Amino acid sequence: MQRFFLNSAVLSALALMAAREAQAGELVAVQAQTTAPAEYDAPSPQTVSANALELAASLPIEAGQRTYVLPGLGYRLEAPRFVDPPANGLPIPVFHDVEAHVSVVHAFDERWSLFVRGAVGLAGDLHAVDAGVVRFGASALAQRRFSERFAIGLGVAADYSFGELLPLPLVKLDWKTSRRTSLEGVLPLNLRFVWRPVDEARTGLIADLDGNEYAVRNASVRRNPPCSEPGGRSQCWDHLAATDLRVGALIGIRLHRELWAELRGGASVYRRFELLNPDDGPVTGGDQRLPVAPFALAQVSYEF
Repeated sequence: MQRFFLNSAVLSALALMAAREAQAGELVAVQAQTTAPAEYDAPSPQTVSANALELAASLPIEAGQRTYVLPGLGYRLEAPRFVDPPANGLPIPVFHDVEAHVSVVHAFDERWSLFVRGAVGLAGDLHAVDAGVVRFGASALAQRRFSERFAIGLGVAADYSFGELLPLPLVKLDWKTSRRTSLEGVLPLNLRFVWRPVDEARTGLIADLDGNEYAVRNASVRRNPPCSEPGGRSQCWDHLAATDLRVGALIGIRLHRELWAELRGGASVYRRFELLNPDDGPVTGGDQRLPVAPFALAQVSYEF
């Protein structure tokens, strides 16, 4: 979930400093996503589908002539399921990700601005809360505007996009290639090419990276039979690392003023999840790569 909020916060905060640019940030957004069933080995073949719901909100507060603070909250629900559940298989947990974050952006002058963000939250099935459920994240990014049509930013984030907390270099791109087209995003988290044929509509191409590390605290899942055997700790499922890379297209329509509805569709081209034990080692048969599968996403957002 941190990717979604990081992208939203970066775009929202920097848009505040740019005199109502065509590129805006999402201050409030609700999105629902579904991915078509796909078969994986577990070690026998199983078919699983995935659905997700995500809510995000930020509130821009002017803290000075050139400084804005954006506190925000967010929630993501991940609901994978077996299409035909195995008779003796473990249930698939429903995962939750709850996050509070604060972003600060400061413009030094017409060209330079600085963005920093900190976040804390919980990620897991939330059957219990302990230190292994708590998540932290942070990022910083400096942007230079070279013209009204081109700006680039460089920074770094501590993020769970690859299923574990890793330092990630960030590159923010804002390039208005023409009056109606733009290339925008925060790499490696997202990138999109957008064409706005009229002010009330947009379409384009997208690439998005999602991922997280979810703690498993459901006793019926975590303490499966191998755990009770001598030396079985290595087969106890303690947390799950997940990564999802999607590419596709979007179409958006302005509903009213800054309220937008958007549909996205395409393919989940790289999906990996790994079941890990309390020592952060892999559970036998727990490293899975799912085949390419279609996805669809619907979003309603209020933009600045």
